[in-house]
Amino acid sequence: MKKLAFPFLIILLAGCMAQKPVAVVPTNYDISDNLDLEAVASIFGESRDLEDFEYRLNDPKSKISNLDLNEDGYVDYLRVIESVERGIHIVGIQAVLGNDLFQDVATIDVEKDTYNKPQVQFIGHPYFYGPNYIIQPLYYHSPLIFNSFWGPSYVTWQSPYYYGYYPSYYNYWRPYPVHQYITHVHVYRNENNTYKYVPERRSTSVTPLIRDNRRNDYVSKKPTQTFETRNRVTGNKQDLELKRNTSNTRTSEKAVPRDRTSNTDRSSRPTANPTPSTRQPTNTPSTRQPTSTPSTRKPTSTPSTREPAKTTPQPRSNTKESGRD
Repeated sequence: MKKLAFPFLIILLAGCMAQKPVAVVPTNYDISDNLDLEAVASIFGESRDLEDFEYRLNDPKSKISNLDLNEDGYVDYLRVIESVERGIHIVGIQAVLGNDLFQDVATIDVEKDTYNKPQVQFIGHPYFYGPNYIIQPLYYHSPLIFNSFWGPSYVTWQSPYYYGYYPSYYNYWRPYPVHQYITHVHVYRNENNTYKYVPERRSTSVTPLIRDNRRNDYVSKKPTQTFETRNRVTGNKQDLELKRNTSNTRTSEKAVPRDRTSNTDRSSRPTANPTPSTRQPTNTPSTRQPTSTPSTRKPTSTPSTREPAKTTPQPRSNTKESGRD
């Protein structure tokens, strides 16, 4: 009897464990999960101008982006470029991948409607976010950045930075695991705003402006790995998140609920939400020039793919952010 007792106990415990619900952690993360466009819309609404916006996108303390498209083990620098025509501002966000290698990630349309009221839309690149992934935020307070777009002496912003040549505040950092990034970036999404998803762009004459600055160096290397191919779903990232919410309702990890219509009563929102980053550059320029002399910033253990640019200015010594190796 003693010889049979131990195997019987194992079988009994196995049966009990089989009846216990098991929490399944989703593993179907997508590359688009590494740049939350609602958080991007939030920091855009808190920026003074496009130079400040680029600063906030790449602030090593905030870590708004988690994209590593060139797969060198570090988050890519995101540069901001702009085209203007007939009062319409098309702002491009591009990942810096290598020497003269850039990839469009998202586009921002800024214009005034028939009532002379500023309107803005954030459009995810179809390769990463699927077709017509468009966010039209309704800001709780009118963004200060709107005042900069239609001034009498407005100067179009073209980022002066490129691969190996970055602003002095910038340091490389390693990407978070995706589930950790999603939790981290949620703090920078201003929940006092409403993020409305719309099916089409407001502007109908933006195609030539987009074509002028378009860069698709990453997409051209991986043309078959489109959003539809990666996810096998009809629609875009919004549909993917809705599908996740439906399929993972009984798991221990659920997607963060998002406000997806313009009918939400903002007055019912909690007022004690975490305040997004308000960090400002140390020096505020009077003109659209770099706030300080940029420098080449190579980590101590530079990956083999990070070669300094051929025309890099005089470098200054710098190290990676500690604790992120």
